[in-house]
Amino acid sequence: FRDLHMGFTWRYRRWSIGCGRYTPRLLSYTLLWWDIMPTLQTNGIELYYEAAGQGEPLLLLHGLGSRGEDWAMQVPVFFLSYRVITADMRGHGRSAKPPGPYSLPQMAADVIGLLDGLDIESTHVIGLSMGGMIAFQLAVDRPERIRSMVIVNSGPSICFA
Repeated sequence: FRDLHMGFTWRYRRWSIGCGRYTPRLLSYTLLWWDIMPTLQTNGIELYYEAAGQGEPLLLLHGLGSRGEDWAMQVPVFFLSYRVITADMRGHGRSAKPPGPYSLPQMAADVIGLLDGLDIESTHVIGLSMGGMIAFQLAVDRPERIRSMVIVNSGPSICFA
C-alpha cells in the first residue's frame, strides 16, 4: 500500500517456511522512499542513500559487490528505535561508479561526507565484510564520529600475499 501523505511505499516479502509445504509468512516490511532518489554529493561523487526512523543514528555499511538494499531485513527492526541510514558505497548499487581504483580511506571519506550532509555528528555503525573495513577506517580517521561499532565477518585491512 502507499501512504501518499508521508511519501513512503511499504514492500513486503513472503518466505516459504515448513517441511515441503508452502506456508507463506509475512516476514518483514521494508520502508522505501516513494518517488524519490535521495542522493548526496560527497567526495566528488553522487552517493545514493536511504534513511528511515527516528532516534539515534545507525549507519549500515554493506559488503563488496552488494548495496544498501541488502539490509532490507534489518531496517524494519532497527528503524523502530533508530534513525537508520543505508548507503550504496562508491561503485555499488545506485551510487556513482567513477573509474577506479577505489580505496578504504576514500570510501570512509565518502561516508564522512554523507554524515556531514545529513547533519549527523556521530553514529552507531554496523559494517558487513567490506563495510566493516570501512567502519574500521572511520574509527581510525575520525573516531569522534563513531558512537559504537559492530563488525560482521570482516577484518581491519586487506592483505595480499
